[in-house]
Amino acid sequence: MLSFFKPGVFWLLKNAHYVCCICIVVAAVTSVGNFQVFISKQTLNNRDQESSVLVRFLWDAALLLGFMGQHTLMATLWVKNKLASWLGITVSQRLLYTAASSFTLLFCILRWHVIPEAGLWVIDTSERWLLWLMFLLLHVVAWFLWTLQVLLMDVGEMLGVSQCSMSCYRSFTRSVTTTRARLSPCRARFSPQLQDLYSRLRHPGTLLVTLLLWVHPLMTLDRVLLACWFSCYMVYRHGTTHTHYAFAESYFKRSFVKKQAASSVECDFVED
Repeated sequence: MLSFFKPGVFWLLKNAHYVCCICIVVAAVTSVGNFQVFISKQTLNNRDQESSVLVRFLWDAALLLGFMGQHTLMATLWVKNKLASWLGITVSQRLLYTAASSFTLLFCILRWHVIPEAGLWVIDTSERWLLWLMFLLLHVVAWFLWTLQVLLMDVGEMLGVSQCSMSCYRSFTRSVTTTRARLSPCRARFSPQLQDLYSRLRHPGTLLVTLLLWVHPLMTLDRVLLACWFSCYMVYRHGTTHTHYAFAESYFKRSFVKKQAASSVECDFVED
């Protein structure tokens, strides 16, 4: 009797999982798109100018601290263990992390306050079309290169979709799955050194985004705060050492040698 209902239950769970993944991917794309417009637009949003400069500065700093706290805290092993022990969330941790980061980033963008009264420089490009075009082309090219870097990575694994899809598939196709495969089906086969290096390179195009934050015609006080915070966070959280570089060099050399050996074997087989 239970075997009769099993295909229907599998269909419902699989489609519910896909709907959830699609919603979170849409939320991530929406937040990233708003962030791109927020970074690259050459106009000021002068809402809520009644508050003082100090109040707006502290509010923006609080938004950055909130985003940094959520982004860093949910990535710690302690939070992951608590989610696994309290709520039973293991495979979908990355998907939940993506959803929380997307909504937090979108909230920061919508509630951000511009401080045009102070800053490093303010260049009006509304009547200088050459300057406007120069900054526009620079940002378009930078975002295009950023998109290429994203496409070169495993986007499904980075968003958490691949983990849930593989776990859902394995739970119905295999009666026994190892704990290692449940916790990280995409990265379980990686060595500890490769996992450590990969965890530091989760954000593609950090150098490009840092460049876009600083190369802008409107360097107001709030943007200076954002650029300084982002630059320091990227250096601290996603910086690599000489050990990481040496491991990456040896890893890719071994991979290249293996591919060359495999291709030579295939050529010999074809000639025979």
